[in-house]
Amino acid sequence: MSMATQRLLPQGIYTPIPTFFDEDEELDLKALSKHIHFTASAGTIPVVAGSAGEAAHLSPSERTLLIKTTRAALDEAGLPYVPIVAGVGAPSTRETMQLARQAAVAGADFVMVIPPGFYAAALQENRGEALRAFFVDVAEASALPVIVYNFPAVSGGIDLDSDLIVDVVRRSPNIVGVKLTTCVRLWELSNSPAGSKAYAEAQELQGKLALADGFMQKIGFAGMKMLLHKLFGYGPLPRRPLQPSSFAAGDDWLMDPWLCEVLAEEKRLGLII
Repeated sequence: MSMATQRLLPQGIYTPIPTFFDEDEELDLKALSKHIHFTASAGTIPVVAGSAGEAAHLSPSERTLLIKTTRAALDEAGLPYVPIVAGVGAPSTRETMQLARQAAVAGADFVMVIPPGFYAAALQENRGEALRAFFVDVAEASALPVIVYNFPAVSGGIDLDSDLIVDVVRRSPNIVGVKLTTCVRLWELSNSPAGSKAYAEAQELQGKLALADGFMQKIGFAGMKMLLHKLFGYGPLPRRPLQPSSFAAGDDWLMDPWLCEVLAEEKRLGLII
């Protein structure tokens, strides 16, 4: 059951979902369903076909299949109310609009739009007016609410500044959120007064997560898949031209003290056995 009529972005934790492949680089939908069940049962909201999901390596029909499989997995887990965020980034405005339409039909509830980076220099001319038009045009054409995605490392170095983001939000009420690669502590800071027990706990957890996130940035998407393979048995392969990480490296990474702290915390919370 889709929640496409919901316009506000729900509060909570959003989990970027990897796209799992078999040895022939075909989608492993069984592994995806299992992982969706695991992450959603832990109380998080799935983000599919994003950068962590190797969206750049997926065809439009594969993106649609990922969304449909995610929706079915949520329904089967008794979690039909959990929304789905689907990445719809593409090189052109036209294709981005088409992917947004397909995402709505497939069962997504929000779409996430990253700047097209192939012509990054041209898009940033004239104070980024082409970028402004891109986001507003996509948002106005989308039946689903839009999340602006700022990730310079995978979008030709385009780094959306606050003036541009505020401007496109003002131009289109269908833009309901922004996914940034920074500002990770703002939620805790805005919801727990300094000095409170909750604030202290949030700081401690954030510290552990920040260290683990730095570690994950170092090993990359292929390394993340190898760790998930070691922990849950999912296929460890990315799509070429990305190269898989070695099994020996995966064993070494599992001993990393930063990662061990996060895994210990998840065990304490009953998220993993």
